[in-house]
Amino acid sequence: MVKPEHQTRFIAGRGILRYLIGNYLNLEPQKVEFTYRDRGKPILTENNTSPPLQFNVSHSHNLGLYAFAYSDYEIGIDVELMRPVSNVLSLAKRFFTEKEASYLESLSSPEQIETFFQFWTAKEAYLKATGEGLAGLENIEVMVSSSHSKQVEVSYSNQPVTLLSLALTDNFVATVACLGDECFKFDSLNTQQSEKMLPLLPSDACHYLQLIVTDLDR
Repeated sequence: MVKPEHQTRFIAGRGILRYLIGNYLNLEPQKVEFTYRDRGKPILTENNTSPPLQFNVSHSHNLGLYAFAYSDYEIGIDVELMRPVSNVLSLAKRFFTEKEASYLESLSSPEQIETFFQFWTAKEAYLKATGEGLAGLENIEVMVSSSHSKQVEVSYSNQPVTLLSLALTDNFVATVACLGDECFKFDSLNTQQSEKMLPLLPSDACHYLQLIVTDLDR
């Protein structure tokens, strides 16, 4: 049974998404229409910008995270609250590749939790970008970057993908995935703390990533 607060947050999140997309496309929020792919990924019924407006949304507890980019490349995003996980290694062996699980097992307990959520959000963001769902978990393998411990990089993927790891406030961690090589640069990040704190991306800002963070309980 869905908890009332989860339903309330879902409704709030969808309303904010319509508001934001309406601003991008100069439409009233109620006129924004979605089509859903076979595995549930929402896309715009009409997307007349060039390049098209890509978007994705994720939420964890009360935090909503929205990603937008004018790009020909699909994007996906996932956010999770880092929290204690008693069976973290069992989960890793179930959902991660053998190499990923072995790497996790080699870490200390605190590092295991942080890295687990780094890997989890990276894989989820990839799956949301491709629209494959959990059936595509084996199609990507990630590892902590050798040059930046707060970033993950792709060890294997069945298609080009760029990942960007994000450390948000209050122990939230997130990853954005873009299905292309070097879709965006780290310094192109534009994080807003409210959907009211715009400007939005200019329509000629190709591959410029905008992230908007919202509190779904306010």
